[in-house]
Amino acid sequence: LDKVEQGLAYDFNAGANFARDPSAGNFTHDPTTIGFEYVRAMATSAVAAIHLRGRLSNPGKTRVLCVGLGAGTLPAFLRHAFPSLDVLCVEIERDVADAAANFMGVKFEEVASEDALDAFNEAAVNQSSGGDGSLLEKTPFRLVVEDAAEFLERDECVGAFDLVLLDAYDGAGRVPAHLRDANLGFVGKLVRALRSPGGFVVANLWNSEDRVEFSRERRELEEFRAQLSTAGASSRVDVKVRGQEGNVVVLASTDTMGGNEALLTSLRGVLEAHPGIATSLVPPEHFAASDPY
Repeated sequence: LDKVEQGLAYDFNAGANFARDPSAGNFTHDPTTIGFEYVRAMATSAVAAIHLRGRLSNPGKTRVLCVGLGAGTLPAFLRHAFPSLDVLCVEIERDVADAAANFMGVKFEEVASEDALDAFNEAAVNQSSGGDGSLLEKTPFRLVVEDAAEFLERDECVGAFDLVLLDAYDGAGRVPAHLRDANLGFVGKLVRALRSPGGFVVANLWNSEDRVEFSRERRELEEFRAQLSTAGASSRVDVKVRGQEGNVVVLASTDTMGGNEALLTSLRGVLEAHPGIATSLVPPEHFAASDPY
């Protein structure tokens, strides 16, 4: 499993039992449990941002793309907490998908890349014709095993998503080179995939500005910000990851989104409407978004 993202945890004993007898697997996954603080910060930023645009409870019409599956925490949480969201995840490594399903108990519907947007389209048609979007709500999040850079080349991905979450790291803990290289234009593809006006990118990156040994990560963070601006997502804030200050969650939009106070107001609105998810998110008193420095 050397290709599995380093933050992915799994049960070796359960894995051995599954290898001997797949039918004996009884793995359960709690989509409300978010173990890593940076993932909580990403989830909190995501729901506050979507709610800011009034798109959080919009059956069959709000689409989320997760780039990188990891342990499946983000897409599983969003589908569980907000069943009206259409959540699609694109993961490059088959090993990661298998580990999440077999050793973490994450439930998803794997689909071919060319069919990935069909469920959204069917739910949207159902909703516009007077249906309740139940076709979408009865399914788990969907997964495509493919390089996200290739997936986003499709014409139908342009302007398709209200929110894109980026948490793509390899086994060495680095963002793959072809996703970082400005000449290959991956960040531009992310921004072009946003619905206009006002789509969002939420990305987990390394910060570590005050540590010389991490200067490479700091440089890559600055390059990512620059690529966002060049692509048109110039409204940006950095969300602090409490207790994991080596991480920073970058929240960017193609339209004005306000700063910390606007996001805090939106977050409080989410928690008032959905009090059951409070333990999964960063509490308002700990949420802090600042302008990039």
